[in-house]
Formats: sequence, structure tokens, C-alpha cells
Amino acid sequence: MKKGEFVRRVVAWSPRAEIDLLNIWRYVASESLASTADRALKEIYRTAWLLGGYPEFGRPRDDVRAGLRSVLAQRYVIFYRVKPKAVEIVRVLDERRDVDAIFSYEA
Repeated sequence: MKKGEFVRRVVAWSPRAEIDLLNIWRYVASESLASTADRALKEIYRTAWLLGGYPEFGRPRDDVRAGLRSVLAQRYVIFYRVKPKAVEIVRVLDERRDVDAIFSYEA
């Protein structure tokens, strides 16, 4: 790789993040419409795809866990880690959730 060369990282979803997506879709679809849930997930996927090209876009979240970063996609917070060849999506949570409690429970 040459200096300044653009390298896109693979976006990898943790099993927990995949469950988060399913839960988000189910909740939004039950409270609104399936098409609204589809749009929410599309925005989350779009934002995650952008992270593959610009992994430093999100803000550091060492306050939650060392090496963690986050970015907002509509009202959902995508928590991720930057790896040498990938961006690992760790969790996707509604911005109103108690993030500290969720991550401390999972420790």
C-alpha cells in the first residue's frame, strides 16, 4: 500500500449486532410500518458501509470500552472497532438506551 492510498475495510457485524438489527426492525415495524423499519435498517447499513471507507469518522468511546468508537445513524448508535483490515460493528443501540449499563452487563 502506498502512502495516502485509499483502502476500504471490510465491514463485519458481530452476532450481537445482528441481533440488535433484528430487534430494531421488529420494534419499528410493530410501532409503525415494515417500510419504516426497512428505511431505518437501510440507514444503519449505509452508515456502516461509509465506516468501511472512513473508519475514523466516529468518535472515540473509550468511556464505554477501550478502542470502541461510535457514530449516529438516525436515532441509532453504531458502536464499532477499527481493525487493520476491517471495521467490526459491535452493537447497534437506540440512542435513548442506557449504554453504560448495557456494556457493563456484557463485560
